[in-house]
Amino acid sequence: MTVNSRIVGEVRKKFIPKDDAAELKVKFLAELEWRLQNSKYSMLPSRLVHGSIKAPNSNNRYISIDFGGTTLKIAIMKYDSDEKNFEIAYQNSMNITSKIVDWKFFEELVFWICQQLNEQCDFSNELTFLISTTFSSPLDDNNKIVSMGKGFELMDELKDISLNAILKKLFNKYKSNNIAFTNARFQICDIINDSVAVYITGKFTCLKSQIALILGTGLNSCFELPNFMLPEYKAQHYDIETSQKVIINAEAGFLGKDFIKLSRFEKGFELDNLNMPMEFITSGKYIPSSFLRLLTYYNIPISKEIEFDGSTFGAIINGNSNITSSEFKNVCRELALLYLERASIYLVAMLEGILELTNNSTTVESDTVNIGYVGSFLANIEEYRNMVEIRSGHKFKLIFLEDSNLKGATIATCTNIRHHWI
Repeated sequence: MTVNSRIVGEVRKKFIPKDDAAELKVKFLAELEWRLQNSKYSMLPSRLVHGSIKAPNSNNRYISIDFGGTTLKIAIMKYDSDEKNFEIAYQNSMNITSKIVDWKFFEELVFWICQQLNEQCDFSNELTFLISTTFSSPLDDNNKIVSMGKGFELMDELKDISLNAILKKLFNKYKSNNIAFTNARFQICDIINDSVAVYITGKFTCLKSQIALILGTGLNSCFELPNFMLPEYKAQHYDIETSQKVIINAEAGFLGKDFIKLSRFEKGFELDNLNMPMEFITSGKYIPSSFLRLLTYYNIPISKEIEFDGSTFGAIINGNSNITSSEFKNVCRELALLYLERASIYLVAMLEGILELTNNSTTVESDTVNIGYVGSFLANIEEYRNMVEIRSGHKFKLIFLEDSNLKGATIATCTNIRHHWI
């Protein structure tokens, strides 16, 4: 046995769970049910499910904002009357570099958004902007930030203020200080989790997806449950006597605390973040970090000149990385594939648990479950997607929903309008 094959065998033994697929599904289902009843930070009801998009007012400008893990995006949306849906008329983005989340953090982002509007819109007549927002970190029922994660640190000054109030104050401040915005009128409309935006986009297109999946920097999932399944403290804003369904933001990164098999290379991640085992072993932020630790531990030489991130990891999988010498390329790829194998095992079990919870587990084997997803880590690594679909017996069909974070925010506003005038 060569040294490289010994390393691969040793890592496989540490990574691959002893539980089979059925046992893992049962464990995920049990935790999903427990979190639905008991957790204030996961399995969060987001909004009631509505039947159709309301035709928008032609005098309004629909603006979508996406506060992602590393990027802020803005889009001016255009309604397609033939398709009865929204498309993006203008889009731009900026990198989010600060990790300290305070008033200054949001003020700089809102200032940049208003600059985009100033450049793209004619303010000679009165304009009403309907601002719809996706936010990648969990919010409570009052849209207060519960936690941040992804390396961000939430300052005390914002811990008891709703995101609605933050945006309202800052847009109002910009308007009062800029004469060009005299004729502008802003509405802070729906603020939803990014997984909910992806789910809504899938639901209100021909895709009709049953589950939404976010797998980029982080991990999340979203789906529907009947109102009566909600515990009273989570159902206070909904009519639990009806069978109407509510969209659930799972905050799936928290799953697996008691049964996911973390290796020594993931130990310590929770010191810089919340304890999110499922996110640690599946996402584009943590898999590369763990993999780099593994290579260092086994003395596999790598280039110090190449930034080691999700793109680098994907290049190793695709066989076109110069991160190491030709002598170690094969073992690097084999070890990287083990990370994806482990991730796909747990992902499929999680999705099976969600199907069971949503009463879709009766789907016959020949049926396909559409899973709309976003996230560059999953989107850019074909081998990752293939592993998930093959391990599910091709039950799961992963469908990339481009720009669904932005589209879903505006669709949310036009299916459940809740305005907060400035």
